[in-house]
Amino acid sequence: MDAVNRVGAEAGLAFFPSGLDVKLGPIQTLQWTPYLESPAAVDFDRGRTLMLNEGKELGDSREDWADRWQIDFFLDGVTHRLRTWFVDNSRWDSIDQDVANPSPIELNVEDDCTDRYGYRDVKSQEPVTYLFITNEGNRGILRIDPPTDELGSRTWRYRLWDKGLWDRDAVLDDLPLPKQTVPAEYTSLRWGESISVTLQTSAPEAACMVSLGDAEPTVLPESAISDDWDDVHANQENLYFYYKGGNYGEGHRKWKNDAARKLFYDADMVAANFFVSEWNAARSKSVYTKRLAPELVFNNIHYDADAGDGPIAGFSPEIFDTISPAEALMHRDREIGPEKTRFSIDASQPCVVLVKLSGKLAMVHVQKLDAETNTVTLRYKIAE
Repeated sequence: MDAVNRVGAEAGLAFFPSGLDVKLGPIQTLQWTPYLESPAAVDFDRGRTLMLNEGKELGDSREDWADRWQIDFFLDGVTHRLRTWFVDNSRWDSIDQDVANPSPIELNVEDDCTDRYGYRDVKSQEPVTYLFITNEGNRGILRIDPPTDELGSRTWRYRLWDKGLWDRDAVLDDLPLPKQTVPAEYTSLRWGESISVTLQTSAPEAACMVSLGDAEPTVLPESAISDDWDDVHANQENLYFYYKGGNYGEGHRKWKNDAARKLFYDADMVAANFFVSEWNAARSKSVYTKRLAPELVFNNIHYDADAGDGPIAGFSPEIFDTISPAEALMHRDREIGPEKTRFSIDASQPCVVLVKLSGKLAMVHVQKLDAETNTVTLRYKIAE
């Protein structure tokens, strides 16, 4: 046996016991999707998942939160105090036979399976498999399947060496998560009827804006369009860093707060085309491209820093029909929204936003984008 394999075998014997009396526990399966109501982290030792910021205390950093609840892995792809060894994918299927064999399990060099930007090996379209040791001493094997959709949804499966901790006499701290108390003002809220609206991105005579309570969108009047509209659109380079249609239809050279601009800012929601920003190849900074994409702009947002009631995007589209105002607000309270009176979201993918506009709590579901007609179909409902 060469030096590398000898070291690997000795490490395997020390870290991952094998022999006829050694068994692995059952397969545990997790489904991860990038939505607020989905699990965001896992504690392998206790076999439990946590939603984003669940149990987080005021002033906690992400690392403080993970330490408090013994989180091993954030499901967006970042480990926390977890030792990992990359192994061949065949190991997932052969692990029972490998463990039953008295010979030690050979290991590669210990390696952190993630980097600062999240998934590294996990971003591939192939499964990845790791042996791991938790901060509390449990040994296990983890299999992460490739994404099943454009959002990166994926299945995680793991098994632990049986009888729990490597130190058989050690006992896990119970660490019960605090029960959430639902404020009475949340439980009294009910959703009103859902209202469907189709908006066009800003252009002359386009129905591009709507306010809560409106069943029909407002048309952008010809008076709001600057004289240089055609010239601006004939040369897209003049639009760099500006919205298609100029600054909300006024023309890219006009910044004054005139009546046309006020018309846009008075509307609660406006559809517009923005220049897309993307990470550079090194993922060191975000840069603007000349590719236009539709966005939905929210104006007149109510934000109270003490109450933490900023806008929250990230609910799954399916939840629009099932979640109550109280449940939505409890999710919101775990994730403080941006401190802005205006913000925008990418309208090219279905998404759901909880936001307080013009003093009204609303849930907005962006349903469909039609690239040919530059229209965005959405529906919304107001809490009463």
